[in-house]
Amino acid sequence: MNAAKATANLLSAEEAEALGKRVLEMTTADEAEVRIRSGSVAGSSFVLNDANVATAPDSLSVALAVSFGGRRAQGTTSRVDAAGLRALASELEEMAGAHRPSSGGGMHLREPQTYPDPPKLFYDAVAAATAQEHRASLFRSAAEASEAVGFFASGDVRFELAAQALMNTKGLFAYSSNTYGEFSVTVRSKNGTGSGWGWNGAEDWGRVDPEAVIARAIDLAQRSERPVAVEPGRYTVILEPTAVANLVQTLG
Repeated sequence: MNAAKATANLLSAEEAEALGKRVLEMTTADEAEVRIRSGSVAGSSFVLNDANVATAPDSLSVALAVSFGGRRAQGTTSRVDAAGLRALASELEEMAGAHRPSSGGGMHLREPQTYPDPPKLFYDAVAAATAQEHRASLFRSAAEASEAVGFFASGDVRFELAAQALMNTKGLFAYSSNTYGEFSVTVRSKNGTGSGWGWNGAEDWGRVDPEAVIARAIDLAQRSERPVAVEPGRYTVILEPTAVANLVQTLG
């Protein structure tokens, strides 16, 4: 996948606003709200030093919610041509007419609002990294480094370019977009006694150091290889940050 392909379905604010207006014009509802999601996700995996899975789905979807006198209906479509949008609006109007009025009344839509400046985005770095050649080079580096010390490597890489937009019949329009990339590696000894894991991810792929991820996974695998038995007792254990984060999540 090249950078142009990666951003093919990523709508700009202007494109999302134009699409939202088209959708709202197709319904006669008292109130209506449309949500638009677009973007691309590119992910690959490798297992035991061999490439295993590669996925790069693009997505563009429109979700519409309508209300007629408190009778509501909502639905989603990936058909964003005129016929597809018309079919969605027509189906929802029919569904709403068959429903009983909601006890909550209308949809309580938000009025137009002012939003702060969006955070800096890193489309160029992430889009370029989605190339199959780049992902293959990450796996090759992990495989070669682990093989050099007699270990096996497995891992995943994932890149995301996404945009979301919200528009309603009260005049609200909101738009946001984001980028993200992450790389993880698990290294194991051939005798199965040593294992290490490394990970890093960021909105800016340029901040991710794949070589450091690989080196950390190998280091942990080497240090955990050939464990020895210890006598029962109380020991101080230092957990990895990720392990602590996973434990804390269960406390919520």
